[in-house]
Amino acid sequence: MNYNIILKTRRNEFITRSPKYLEYLETKELVTNQFRHTKSKTSAREEKIRNVLGSLLFSGKDVFKMIADLSGGERARVAIAELILNNSDMLFLDEPTNHLDLESKDVVAEVFKNFNGPIIMVSHDRYVLNKVCNIIWEIKNNEVKKYEGNYDNYKYRKNNSG
Repeated sequence: MNYNIILKTRRNEFITRSPKYLEYLETKELVTNQFRHTKSKTSAREEKIRNVLGSLLFSGKDVFKMIADLSGGERARVAIAELILNNSDMLFLDEPTNHLDLESKDVVAEVFKNFNGPIIMVSHDRYVLNKVCNIIWEIKNNEVKKYEGNYDNYKYRKNNSG
């Protein structure tokens, strides 16, 4: 099974596929501890951590689970929470909704829509592409074409062009 790994360069964040992420998420660490290394440990920071985790369907006792005990979808949501909590300027995402159920995809799409910066996403998840994207870039035959709008707009324009 493939997992995602977060690679950091300055204030841009990347999620890419790597078996190394399995090791990263197999730590015997609480979900909330995952984020305490980022910035200060103030009560405002704790509140932000709780708010972001809550927006990604972690509530109550969920925040005290060990990361190693989380499902694949929960681990993916922890990775997304970490991206958001690192105050990134830009996100590069590779299949960020793998392992997520429909409810999780909805909340992740909302988190992405509320992100304050550009997101470059590679995904086969048409549902999330429709909810999040406002530009689709098609790379085909060594050419790049830009389509304004979501995935449905892209398909419509593609099917109705010349």
